[in-house]
Amino acid sequence: MAVTEALVRAQNAALAQIPLTDLRAAELPVELNQLAAAAEAVRSLLQFDAEPADFVRTLHALAVDE
Repeated sequence: MAVTEALVRAQNAALAQIPLTDLRAAELPVELNQLAAAAEAVRSLLQFDAEPADFVRTLHALAVDE
């Protein structure tokens, strides 16, 4: 399930109620979808019960500067 601007706004309204500019509401789905894709990419490299720091180390090891 992709994160959309509408989902960001709905979740914010229901849970966080943080002031959100139109620009930030448009940026968040891009960032969250990138994070979700990165998490999916490393999922097969880690056991479910792995140390949480291992996930961060794996993400950093696979990171590519764009």
